[in-house]
Amino acid sequence: MKRWLVVGLAWFAPFYVSAAVMNVSQMAEVNKKVVEIAQAVSPQDIWVVYDIDMTLTKPEHPAVELVNLQRYHQVLGEVFADATRDQKELAKYLAVGLYPCKTAEKKTAKCIKKLQKLGVVTFALTSAKSGNITLRDVPKPIYEIRPQELNTVGIHFEKAFPFETLFLKKFSADGGNFPTYHRGVICANDKPKGAVLCAFMDEIKTSPKVIVMVDDRRHNLQEMRKALRVSYPKVRFVAFEYTGAITSPETVKEISAEEFRAFWEPIAAQAKKNCPAPQPQRRTGRNFAH
Repeated sequence: MKRWLVVGLAWFAPFYVSAAVMNVSQMAEVNKKVVEIAQAVSPQDIWVVYDIDMTLTKPEHPAVELVNLQRYHQVLGEVFADATRDQKELAKYLAVGLYPCKTAEKKTAKCIKKLQKLGVVTFALTSAKSGNITLRDVPKPIYEIRPQELNTVGIHFEKAFPFETLFLKKFSADGGNFPTYHRGVICANDKPKGAVLCAFMDEIKTSPKVIVMVDDRRHNLQEMRKALRVSYPKVRFVAFEYTGAITSPETVKEISAEEFRAFWEPIAAQAKKNCPAPQPQRRTGRNFAH
């Protein structure tokens, strides 16, 4: 291939969606790549988008650790025996999102501050619901709670954009609310993350040259890539599948089946309270008239 063509392709490459998903276990690895990108792209044109649960933070309670979930799988099945799929999904969020948490790594907050000091735009994008919930008697919508939770562990995204709250009303309301941006955190309200971020960029009429996404679930990264290919094909996408929040089994505190059940039963009750099962519709002769 002619040298001028090779150089030309290399110049254009950063402006197109990347296909690779990189596995990382430390946020420092993400920082290293972002700093590398910032050598060719202005830091203000780089967005680093973090998932929250099991990426930035992880729960402190051992009943949510994978080892104990596997150990007491039967107990968990009994607790959620009559729960619907939506109730189970909400329970997962309640367990990791509204109970005391800690950063996935000791240096998580420090890594984010380094990128912010560099001038990179950093914020969070979580699949979490955005509406109201009554767990722990907190009379606030979830979209207000999530930034506060991050603040308690030293993570601050409030300066990401020059506005405080934005409701993405392009989507239908679910659970009493829309996907919502608030103080540096987007709650996708169970909508696909890629679609939500693209809608956010449409709404604010701004997009970066590079989006770096860090998430513990590969399917979120893949869905984001597909959404950007359709709506923002000139944005370079860099994907990191993060595994640093997984605790090594030998360091997990052992708990009894009773302690495990005592943690999950009130969560199951709250999930059912906040996400009632749909009532079966009565069928009458009128239903079959046509």
